[in-house]
Amino acid sequence: MAAPSKIKDTFIQRSWKVWAGLLVLSLLIVYKIVRFQTTEKEELMSQVRDTQMKERVIEAKRGNIYASDGVSILATSTPEYKMVLDPTVARPELFKNQISRLSEKLAAYFKDNSAAAYKEKIVNARHAGLRYMVLNNKRLTYKEKAELETFPLFDIGPARGGGFFEEKEIRFHPYHSLAERTIGNLDKKDIRKGATGLEAEFDTYLKGVDGKGFYERLPGGYMKPVDLESDIASTPGLDVVTTLDVNFQDIAESALRAQVSKTQARYGSVVLMETETGEVKAIANLTRHTDADGQVYFSDDINYAVTGGTDPGSTFKLVQAAIGLGDGVITTSTSLSGNSKFSMHSAGETANLLMAIMKSSNPYFDNVLRRILHNDPKTGRAIPVDEGMKLWDEQIMRFGFGRQLGIDLPYETKGLIPTPERYDKIYGKKQWKYSTIYSISIGEGEYGVNVLKLANMASVFANRGYWITPHIVRSTGLDVSKGKNTPTEITKTNIDKRHFEEVVRGMEMVVQSGTGRAAQISGVDVCGKTGTSQNAKGKDHAIFIAFAPKHNPKIAIAVVVENGTFGGRASAPIAGLLMEKYLKGSHNREAYKESIMNTRYTTVAGGKSPREVEE
Repeated sequence: MAAPSKIKDTFIQRSWKVWAGLLVLSLLIVYKIVRFQTTEKEELMSQVRDTQMKERVIEAKRGNIYASDGVSILATSTPEYKMVLDPTVARPELFKNQISRLSEKLAAYFKDNSAAAYKEKIVNARHAGLRYMVLNNKRLTYKEKAELETFPLFDIGPARGGGFFEEKEIRFHPYHSLAERTIGNLDKKDIRKGATGLEAEFDTYLKGVDGKGFYERLPGGYMKPVDLESDIASTPGLDVVTTLDVNFQDIAESALRAQVSKTQARYGSVVLMETETGEVKAIANLTRHTDADGQVYFSDDINYAVTGGTDPGSTFKLVQAAIGLGDGVITTSTSLSGNSKFSMHSAGETANLLMAIMKSSNPYFDNVLRRILHNDPKTGRAIPVDEGMKLWDEQIMRFGFGRQLGIDLPYETKGLIPTPERYDKIYGKKQWKYSTIYSISIGEGEYGVNVLKLANMASVFANRGYWITPHIVRSTGLDVSKGKNTPTEITKTNIDKRHFEEVVRGMEMVVQSGTGRAAQISGVDVCGKTGTSQNAKGKDHAIFIAFAPKHNPKIAIAVVVENGTFGGRASAPIAGLLMEKYLKGSHNREAYKESIMNTRYTTVAGGKSPREVEE
């Protein structure tokens, strides 16, 4: 009996050892699992990433650019999709039943391959164990994606059928080419970076902050995005709300296109801005091109409003008048004669200041500048011309010339002011002559004035001696605009508000009875000034600046059309249209556009050029 008892005890002891061993093994397994999920997790994940995964950028969604209403989108990021299939996911029976129908639908939809070709491509990929294949390289819209999601293997989701869509953001302008250069475009090489316009100037606001994730390395070298707990989400970019009004912008471009086309001009540009706020409501630029077939087309490829520049022509006479009044070298009743040696007009021509502005008298303002340059505004004593030029240079810079105005757009040029030093630098020593004063007195001779500066000049006179920094962005998400709203006061100098008021009276006469009659608006007192200047090739720049109403002004404008004859005919009608639309808000755009197209260019009597008659 002792033997069986001993065997039993031995069995029990061994059983306990087995159970103890199993318990220890279980505890070790649990311990390992806990370590894998805690302390060793990051190390193991790192090993997986090194061998099977690669870090990827989770791109941030770029912010939108809005019009002034905060609703109309001028630029936005929209998704495009690629149709992708993992042919190894579907069960054999499911794959066999669905592959023919899928191939037929792909062939019918894309029309680039037969159903047999699609089927062979997918079946071969499955046999090869490829887990990632692009079925078609076409970039798909959201609407197209929604239709393709009903196809076999795609309609049951990626986990069962293997079909999915890869998303990619593209930049889209809902209004197409409207204000294209001002809104800007992305860099062609780095499509997530702003290259021009607002896209470049506010790139740091718009681009957001990218996140971080991983790709899974698949057979065949393909990389499939995967979602992990360690992914860092991206932060969307801020939206930018501009000051642009879609309606005004559309009218400005339509009217400018009509006039540039009619006059066969090389380019045209318009800036419409509020005098009280400095907000730019429209900024239009059009360049004339001819394609290989001889067909003419227009594009917004150069922002003439803020880059480059031209001579301001007779519009600059307004600045001369204000400085002359401030220096005390003239009054509104002063009559002056021209100098036959320098003037293209009769030496005996005389006029008071208001008539000189209305008739745009060249000899009058030639004489005004000579008086300014020989006069010390502080003492009233005579000074050398070179010294007078430096004082004059300082005065006209206060009007915004020869300096950046600070608009929130890239590549704004300072422009030039024609001084003896600059003439010597351009043409060589001793090129500055006394006769050169005649040219610069009428706004010609190596000036560099862009269209924005011309609109700003109109705003100076509208505000009777100060201007608000022009800006085109109202807000950037939660941040205020980069544009400055601090007034720049010219009246801090010797030019008093009453002097600006006197010049404004002359501007009103220009529109009522002078060369700017095409800008008249029924029931509104419009003040303006025409100008014409020539480029190096002898092409005329037709210029018109204006503001309205005369009292309590709201809006200022500048229009430039190169090779557009002269300002009163080529540019003033566009200004009248836009100011009337802004002030009344009910103008028939198409009727006015037709009237611009039908404007007749009358023959100038006596064989004189338009510049001699109107400028």
